[in-house]
Amino acid sequence: MKFIKDLYYGNISPWEMIFERDSQYGRAGTVLMESEDKLRKNLKDEDLKNFERFADSTNKILDISCQECFGTGFRLGVELMADVVWGDEKRTLRD
Repeated sequence: MKFIKDLYYGNISPWEMIFERDSQYGRAGTVLMESEDKLRKNLKDEDLKNFERFADSTNKILDISCQECFGTGFRLGVELMADVVWGDEKRTLRD
């Protein structure tokens, strides 16, 4: 029941990510931010607008992908729990 209470009170935030700066993720993020800063400084007017549209669209696609992956993972977790509790007696979500 602790998990449900933590979820209810907002103590579980799946969208928050903690990572080490020296991890593979952290290093890739640093390269991404430095590259974006350089591009923004060097681009002017229409090119900068096009880059911002590109960046916004990329972020939107990543957001949609993360939402879909989260939902898929959640559904798989539910099916796993159902299989543990009920075994072959249960129907899957895909039936």
